[in-house]
Amino acid sequence: MTCPSPYQIKTLLECPPDHAKVLAEWEMLEWSKENAAFGIHSVEDALQELQKISGQVFVATVQGVPVGTGRIIKDDMAGFEDQGWTPWVASVYVDGPARGGGVARLLLNHILHFAKDTLRLPRIYLYCNSGEKSYLPDFYAKMGFRLVQKLTYLGSEVSVMVQEF
Repeated sequence: MTCPSPYQIKTLLECPPDHAKVLAEWEMLEWSKENAAFGIHSVEDALQELQKISGQVFVATVQGVPVGTGRIIKDDMAGFEDQGWTPWVASVYVDGPARGGGVARLLLNHILHFAKDTLRLPRIYLYCNSGEKSYLPDFYAKMGFRLVQKLTYLGSEVSVMVQEF
């Protein structure tokens, strides 16, 4: 017998309005440099962007409290639009106290099923830090992604990865 997961995953559209502000704060805390490349410089800017794509922003909660997020977007690497890398899994984030509990894997599985079954995408990309101490490329490889290219983006070593459906 398996125990039910304590996590629920919903789109941002299905969540209370205050969840969007939490996600926007996480976004700016974790990716301010990356957001600046797209003209997003504040929590308010991030909140406006979230509201534009709220049907493809996913929120993991425990007892109604957000513990993680991830989304599907058209572009995630400013300056690389000509590569044809689109769409993207982006902004996968798990809040500190919930890390290590499988939330990222649960979110990613949910996003991938949505991309494949609902949006009927043939593939989806992501990029992650791939510096010397990063575990992320291995994590995503275990989730079915393969390496497309390693490059320097905004001063950091990153791995661009793809999952074909």
